[in-house]
Formats: sequence, C-alpha cells, structure tokens
Amino acid sequence: MKQRQYKKKFEMIYQKEIDLKFATVKDYNFSFFDSLKVHRMPLEDQHFYCPKREVTFHSHMQQLECEVEKNNHKMVYLSYGTLNNQFDKEPEESIMPVIKGTSYYVRIGVEKDATLQIVPIIVEYSAGKKIKLNKVTEPDELISFEESTDKCRLTFKLIGFGHATISDISFFEYREGGGSY
Repeated sequence: MKQRQYKKKFEMIYQKEIDLKFATVKDYNFSFFDSLKVHRMPLEDQHFYCPKREVTFHSHMQQLECEVEKNNHKMVYLSYGTLNNQFDKEPEESIMPVIKGTSYYVRIGVEKDATLQIVPIIVEYSAGKKIKLNKVTEPDELISFEESTDKCRLTFKLIGFGHATISDISFFEYREGGGSY
C-alpha cells in the first residue's frame, strides 16, 4: 500500500474514531494492514522539562496542563522525555524506536488559548549529532526519518502566553509493504 493510500485510509478511520483520549489501543480496528504499532506516551509531569519560571505544568486526569506567563524570552521550550533542553546533544534515550524503513504518524493532541502558539518538534540525531528538525504542523502528521537517524527527541516550542492542555502524544509505526514486529 503506498503512503498516500495509507494516509487516506488512516485519516478515514481516524475521523470515525476521533476520541482516542480515553480509549485503549485494542479499541481501534486497524486490521486493514498488519504493520501498525502504537506508542502512547504517558503525560505525567515528570516526563516534561522546562527551566523557565514563567512556565508551569502539572498532570491532571491523564493530561498535561501548562500555563505560560507573559515573558521576554526569545525561545521557550518544553521538552518531553529528556530532562534538558540541550538540543545539540543526543538524548540518552530515544523518544520512540527509530526503525529503518519505518514511517510514523505523529499524533499530538493540544488545546490552547489563542494567545499561545505551541509547535511540536521532533529532533533527529545520528552518531551523537543533531541532523534534522521536524516541525509537526498537523494534529496527525506522517514523518519519515533520515536514513542515518538512530535517536530522536520531542520538544514543544512555546510562543506567547496562556493556558494549554496536552491530551495525547502518540506515535504510529508504519512499514510500507507490511511486515511484522
């Protein structure tokens, strides 16, 4: 199945089953292909990091509530899974498995005030060096890693001020042509 066909079919099923917030993976019927593996990330506050005092966050009801005060910082980042914002250094652990020949649908569920912009970014690393930034601009976005990528991390660029709720961070592995895990 070509990626374009896969994306169309995936979006059709996603629209029918849009409320993933409290569902489990087994609730979803993705039987039209056998090459999907889902990684749902926990949203407890210990998985997030931001050193700026103008940013506060806490987990509540399986979601992350985030408050960003007015500030004069040029860049504010909220990192997930790595407790630092040193993007030039490879993280100890990858946010998800990086498997050659695999594409990923990235699902980021965010509700926010109009005064706050949140840009999810997946940073790719190879042999300890940063090689690529992937801005996630859609709620569900298909990404493919560089051939040499061996680790990745997730961060959120915060622009402006206001309240946001992160309700979902999920990665759907897709191997074109099928295959088992």
